[in-house]
Amino acid sequence: MKTMEIIKVKLQGLIIALGFVLLFAISSNGQSLFQFEDFASFDKILKGKIHFSIDSDGKNVAIGDYHRASTDINKNIPQVGCVLIYEKNKDGKWIFTQELKSPRGKAYDNFGVSVALSDKYLVVGALGEDYVNEKGETVYDTGAAYFYTKNTQGKFELVQKICINDLKPYSIFGSKVQIKEDEIIVDSHSEENNNTSWIAHTFKKDENTSEWYPVKEVATDGHIKTKLPNVITTK
Repeated sequence: MKTMEIIKVKLQGLIIALGFVLLFAISSNGQSLFQFEDFASFDKILKGKIHFSIDSDGKNVAIGDYHRASTDINKNIPQVGCVLIYEKNKDGKWIFTQELKSPRGKAYDNFGVSVALSDKYLVVGALGEDYVNEKGETVYDTGAAYFYTKNTQGKFELVQKICINDLKPYSIFGSKVQIKEDEIIVDSHSEENNNTSWIAHTFKKDENTSEWYPVKEVATDGHIKTKLPNVITTK
């Protein structure tokens, strides 16, 4: 076997081993995500086709299966995506509690490509969503982010969808999402004058209306945008 092939095999083995360690580490009693019947295979995780987020208490996990197809009687719709919610019971076992389907249900929206979970909120990115502007033109892959709130029954309800109407095609808003205390951060991609950068869009919640509004944009080059874009919000 050639030297490069040997190195490749060893690296693959190391990646798999690290993957197993990661999966077992997320549970205090050593249970892994393999018990989730909705996981097609461990290979999906290694290839990044499933993303997950655990709340600060370690009792709930949101799993974004953004390659999941949506099926109906007549057709199979590829890469619509979904998010699965599990809760750890008193015995330390993960119990399936909720499935969040893509609100649009369109092909290649990739709903669930990014997920962020806290004890109150859940944010889901759908980087493949297209935006139709005022002229009726379709701007492809601008992306969107969905904001959910946990109700009194412990279920997540959609409260707001956010997309930005001045983004260029393939901006993939929602490719990454974060929750930091009372802020939600959603990333998008920008390419101008052959310069590629990522932009972090920060949102805060209006306690009077319970809606999230933009407060800041920071690019990877450190530039802070003072004039914020128009944000389209729907439910």
